[in-house]
Amino acid sequence: MKRFYYVLEKNNTRDLLLVSPETRQHAVKSLVSLSKIMEMYDRWQIIIKRFQLKWPKKEAFAVFNEIFNISNESYTDMLNWLKESVSVLPNSLRNVIVFDTLTGLRPDEGYKAMELIKSDTSNYVDRERMLLLHYKYPDSFLRVSKNTYFSVINEDIIQIARNSEPITSYGHIRNAFGSYSISMNMYYCKKVFATFLRNEGIKPEIIDLLQGCIPKSVFVRLH
Repeated sequence: MKRFYYVLEKNNTRDLLLVSPETRQHAVKSLVSLSKIMEMYDRWQIIIKRFQLKWPKKEAFAVFNEIFNISNESYTDMLNWLKESVSVLPNSLRNVIVFDTLTGLRPDEGYKAMELIKSDTSNYVDRERMLLLHYKYPDSFLRVSKNTYFSVINEDIIQIARNSEPITSYGHIRNAFGSYSISMNMYYCKKVFATFLRNEGIKPEIIDLLQGCIPKSVFVRLH
């Protein structure tokens, strides 16, 4: 706090912006507390806005490691859950689990994607590049913090969707798991997808892109 207290007095954030993200994060936390103690919080808000002093975010690779750096035993447990689920559940739910694992989609996204493959193939499925174009359906796939723009597919994935029975809601899926006394761990599908790609040497940035873990502005530049 002593190192950067002058930021509040002199409205000078130059040194603060030059330090590492970790140091800046600690400094920002301290300055927030200090501004409140000194009754200068309004000034602090002006400084943040003027210099676009956003809260430091962790690098994508660090975030990726925190989320997906799981032990082999945990990965095995998730695979065992997948095997048990597909062996017990009816065909409609079995297909959702397999589909979500192969695409990395969230449970509430997977069944919507499967229905779109059947109902709006020409607009949703890009057969030339073999992609599902989620971004064309923002109400279903683009949320405040969870945005899924596209998924890489093949013919087998398309056929899984086409051969599935309709799923009307996420609640439908949850209730079915309860009926068969299986724990509702469908988030495993997304983790298995990401862990498999990581183990195959795919860069974390690519996995983030496939799972929608990038801002919309970045996607627009890449698209």
